[in-house]
Amino acid sequence: MRPRFSFSRGEDLEAPAAPGDSELAEAGDQTLDPGVPDSAPIRPDLGPPSPGPQSGNQPGSGLGLIISVAVAAVVFVLAIYATGSPTANPLPLAQTTNALFWLVGVVATAAAGFGAVYADRTAFRGTQFEDQQAAPDFNTAWITPVIATATAILLVATYHNTMMIVAGPLIAFVGNAGSLLSRDLLDDADDTALKTATTIHTLVVHTIAFLALSAIYLNKLPTVIVALLACVATALLVLESLE
Repeated sequence: MRPRFSFSRGEDLEAPAAPGDSELAEAGDQTLDPGVPDSAPIRPDLGPPSPGPQSGNQPGSGLGLIISVAVAAVVFVLAIYATGSPTANPLPLAQTTNALFWLVGVVATAAAGFGAVYADRTAFRGTQFEDQQAAPDFNTAWITPVIATATAILLVATYHNTMMIVAGPLIAFVGNAGSLLSRDLLDDADDTALKTATTIHTLVVHTIAFLALSAIYLNKLPTVIVALLACVATALLVLESLE
């Protein structure tokens, strides 16, 4: 009898491939493929955020308001103190005032200047510009408050009537608060706030300049003193405006 040759045993030795083996092999090939990233994409560095509008709750704003109210209160007391019948003194600002009045006036004027500088530096430390630039060595924040306070005291001493009990403190408050508020808004990056600050600062400076020059001329001081005081006041206000 001839032996039979069958190829079925060789076919039986090959195990049939499982349905998922091909998928696993393809997944392995994709993993080993260097062209396919094996991790999530890295987010690009977009840098720091662009400057936005500053918060209106800056620390210097409230401090400047407190200083303005305090200075206006001192001028109010001086206005009451100066109210009275004029004496025979030909100089209007000396008719109802004495050394105590002017001593308190000088202290109030100096306090307005120091307070304005302190409030301005405090507001600057609370803005985004602190890390970008240093505070200026010569701070002009004191100029308008000092001239406004001195002007209010001069007008109170010159007119020494009941109307100045209201007008004097109002001039001191508007000069101090308007100047400090506008400087706070100038640190804002928003265009609208910048325009508002510029408008307020311009109105305050021009108003105080007009009242200061009027107070100087009304007292009929010697020409040299009038010219000197007018030049100093004008130069200081121009210096602050240029800053």
